[in-house]
Amino acid sequence: MFRPKTSCPKEDVRQLLFGTNFRPETKKNEKITSQTKSQYRSVTEINGRGRLGRSMFQMLERTRENKHESILTDMRNVYREDTIWDSPPLSRCDMNRRNFLAASGSCAAHLLALSCVSPAKGKSIFLPQQEDNVVVTEKWGRLEEVAKGAWAHIATPFETKDFTTLSNGGIIMGKERVLAIEAFMQPKGATWLAEQAKTLTGRWPTDIVVTHFHGDHCSGHEGYFVADNKPTVWLTESTQTGAESSFEKRRQGAPAMFDNVKTLSETESNEIDLGGRTVTIVPRQGHTNSDVSIEISDPKIIWTGDLFFNRMFPNYSDAMPGKLNEYAAELVKLEDDVVIVPGHGPLANTETAEIYVEFLNYVQTECETAIKAGKDIKAAAAEFKLPENLNDWFLWSPQNALRAFKAWERELKAAQ
Repeated sequence: MFRPKTSCPKEDVRQLLFGTNFRPETKKNEKITSQTKSQYRSVTEINGRGRLGRSMFQMLERTRENKHESILTDMRNVYREDTIWDSPPLSRCDMNRRNFLAASGSCAAHLLALSCVSPAKGKSIFLPQQEDNVVVTEKWGRLEEVAKGAWAHIATPFETKDFTTLSNGGIIMGKERVLAIEAFMQPKGATWLAEQAKTLTGRWPTDIVVTHFHGDHCSGHEGYFVADNKPTVWLTESTQTGAESSFEKRRQGAPAMFDNVKTLSETESNEIDLGGRTVTIVPRQGHTNSDVSIEISDPKIIWTGDLFFNRMFPNYSDAMPGKLNEYAAELVKLEDDVVIVPGHGPLANTETAEIYVEFLNYVQTECETAIKAGKDIKAAAAEFKLPENLNDWFLWSPQNALRAFKAWERELKAAQ
């Protein structure tokens, strides 16, 4: 099988991540040609030699074409790590998809692992519980009515590999105002949800809530600010700070990422009166230090953000795992008829939450046992296995397990 010289793949990836005007840092790199790219695409095996496979290369191309800026930023940061790109071919540089994603922190990068999930499996698991409740279906997801005047967006990128929204979200209608939940991966996703809100309620969203700072939940915010619409964006200071610092272009003196912001309290619950319906926004921590949940009481519906991944291995990159477990345990205690809209995955209830709690507790036990025994966490993560009843969960890999072990290691050290 053809294997291009190390300089060719490095140059190809530079062009994808940094653009056609990027200039190589050394004179050793060869000029990119169509022949080189064609040869590189022919590489279908990684084999621990520091070269990306065909599917990863194509994923980079799709990411750049679709302007997924937060994912590209994560990838650029990973690219700059010399330990990844400049290691000897047979030593530290095992640059397969899992290692690449593991090195980048946000949920957007974490969820790029879905590119290897079979469409059939994604479709079967993410089917709606009640077809009659589906209002509209697109390539990237669907909108389900969960109560009168309340809808949940369920992102379904596993089936189509369309990252327009990537995260779940929703719409809540009042007599005077309309709230949209999440700003998604792309502006197109935010505009789409706003248009659905106008169709269903007669109003463009007057208010937006962002649950935390990861790019798949906030980077499409500008899609709400079209055609002279200027909704109020509700988020915590931690979310705003985290989101803006994650965008390289913002660090280079660009304007503030969010417009028309109202800052949410991070110490007590916040309420938004939509007119005849009150939405409660509760500050929390667990998935990140900036989480909030969005709740209505009649009927009881909760949008959890990424505090809850349904049927997926959660992203522990920025996690505070003890608090994550505490919040999940709260979900189990809710009324049986509660509707839980997770950050990713299909709609859930208390029964589904119980499985999630069991999983989180299992991860905690495995991590604490290994760490307290002085075991190397990389070795422990490599040996970690999902319980048999969770073998169909998405996004499971040794690298994602390592993130969990590292999160628990941080927490246990901080407690000493």
